[in-house]
Amino acid sequence: MMNFFQRTPSILFITLITILFIFSLRRTASKSIVSQENVEVLEHTLQDITTKIEIEKKELEYTSSEFAKEGILRNELLLQKPGEYILQIPLEEKEIEKQKLSQEKTPWETWKNLLLNKKVN
Repeated sequence: MMNFFQRTPSILFITLITILFIFSLRRTASKSIVSQENVEVLEHTLQDITTKIEIEKKELEYTSSEFAKEGILRNELLLQKPGEYILQIPLEEKEIEKQKLSQEKTPWETWKNLLLNKKVN
């Protein structure tokens, strides 16, 4: 047996097989890492899809409720119950109010003007 390990070709052969075995193990390990990353990506995608499904289910439940149906009847179809009055505000007035709010100075600008002794409009 000692004679077997003392021969140079047998030592080279065993070393070569060991090196090939090590490279094979490394390649297999890298493939498993890539597979694990793919599984993590798929799990994340699955989680996103399940949250979207839950949101859609909640929205479906809300739209099928009596409260939502009554809101649609009142707001879009302008239907009313007996003895009720409906007032509809024109869109022009809402737009004018938005423009007035956007033209007003912010509190930061008024403080800046006040501290720098400029005229406040």
